[in-house]
Amino acid sequence: MRWSRLREAVTRRRDVAAVCRRHGYESVEELLRASAAPDVADLLVVDLVASGPVGVEIALAVLAPWLRRCAAAPKAWSGEDVAELMVAACWERLRKGGLPPHPTRTVPWQSRTLVLRGLRRSFRRAAGPLPAECSAQRVYIGAAQEGAAACDAGSSSVEAEVERRLSEEALIEWVVSVLEDQPLNARIVAESRVMGAPMTAVAAAEGLTVAAAVKRRQRAERDIRASVEAGASPPPPVWR
Repeated sequence: MRWSRLREAVTRRRDVAAVCRRHGYESVEELLRASAAPDVADLLVVDLVASGPVGVEIALAVLAPWLRRCAAAPKAWSGEDVAELMVAACWERLRKGGLPPHPTRTVPWQSRTLVLRGLRRSFRRAAGPLPAECSAQRVYIGAAQEGAAACDAGSSSVEAEVERRLSEEALIEWVVSVLEDQPLNARIVAESRVMGAPMTAVAAAEGLTVAAAVKRRQRAERDIRASVEAGASPPPPVWR
């Protein structure tokens, strides 16, 4: 995302000069310089949005620095540009109007939350069932063992894939049972270790930085090891 594009887009428009003069500025450049102060930006964004479609475009440029800060950390597992998605979400929010009194503090963060929530949903659809939603029964363990024998006997690739997924279900169920008081950490372990998703994707899906997600996984895995060593949570036969 090239953030300067938002300012360049409005400076090139012929219809912005009249809107800027209506708000007491001789040019859009002067308006954008003044909007570096949050209090000024808050008032400008509310007034600009109320003035119509052109005002919405200028308001988006005013909010660009705050959007940039909000978009600095998260990465999209799907390869999409989180910043571009946030800009689109922010534009939609501005277009609807009815803004809170301090949009620089709220609208960019609302846009960030909306985008990350959407990415989380798409990640979960792609990755399969998550621990919190997993209802696998222990019969999967036996099914996975029988499936391994069937694969050795020449079963189809489809059957092999089904049995592999069943093994994953058993592992997810086990992780959840060991980390029952740590649902977020259980999801991180299941998504990264069992499902094989990269930590950048897992962190984005959970709204965390990669470093924070890694620390949570390390803490959870220490708890898992301690539980197994104490004999409280023997792993299922499909553990590998």
